[in-house]
Amino acid sequence: MARPKLTQNARPIAIRIAPARPKATAKPAAKKPKPTVKPRAAAKVRAATPRVPARVPVAARPQTLRPADEAEALIRDIAQRRARIAEDFYEIGVALNRLSSRALYKALGYANFDELLKQRRVMGHVQAFKLMTVSQAFDKKQALSLGVEKSYALVRYAAATPVHDVARTLAATNARIAGQRLRDISAKELRDATQRLDVGALASDQDLRAARATARKLQKQLRAGGAKTAKVRARREGGGLHLRMDVDVKDAGVLME
Repeated sequence: MARPKLTQNARPIAIRIAPARPKATAKPAAKKPKPTVKPRAAAKVRAATPRVPARVPVAARPQTLRPADEAEALIRDIAQRRARIAEDFYEIGVALNRLSSRALYKALGYANFDELLKQRRVMGHVQAFKLMTVSQAFDKKQALSLGVEKSYALVRYAAATPVHDVARTLAATNARIAGQRLRDISAKELRDATQRLDVGALASDQDLRAARATARKLQKQLRAGGAKTAKVRARREGGGLHLRMDVDVKDAGVLME
C-alpha cells in the first residue's frame, strides 16, 4: 500500500481519545427483613389488642352531679323556662318529673315533693301535676301540637273511657270524640265529654248503687267521728269505681287522730 506524501506545509493532526468511562454497577437491592411473626399470628394479635378510644373533649363528657346539685340545676332550669311556658311546657314537665324523685327532694332537705314546690316557689301543685302528666303521656311533638290544656284534657278523657284507650293513641289517630275530630275539638269540649262519660258510666253501671251506698255509709261515719264537713262521692275513673272524699282543713285533725 502506498504511503501518502506529506507536503512541507502540512500540519500533523492531533487525535484525542477520551478515556473509557467505567460502567455503573447496579447496587444490589436491600433485602427486606423477614418478619419474625407469621402473618396469621400477627392478625390474631391485632384482633386481640383493644383499640384506644378517641379522646373525648372535656366539655362533651357527661358529668355526674350529686343529687342536691342536680335538683338545684333543675329548679333553675324550670324558673328560666316559666317565662316561655307556652313553648317550654313539655320540658318543664320532664324536669318536674325528674325533680319529683325521692333522692332529689330529700337531698335538699324536704320531706316530700309538694313541700319542695311550695318552699322553693317552683309552681303550684295542680299546675305541676298537669305538666308532669302531659310529659308522661305524650311525646314532645304530640304535646306541642295539642297544647298543654288540650293534652291534659285528652289524658283525662282517655282515663274515663270504658275501653283501655291511651291518650297518645287517640292523638296519633286524630280520633273522633263527641262527634268531632281531635284536631278540631277544644280543651273545654274535651272536659265536657269526659264529664258526660263519668256520669253516664256510673248511672248505667250495675254496681253504682252499691258504690253510692258505701260512700254514704263512710260519710256518715266520718261526720259522726267529728269531721262534720266530710263529703264522700262515688266516681268512675279508668274503668273502675272510686270514692272521693273532701273535707275542710279544720276537720283534718280529727281524721289524723
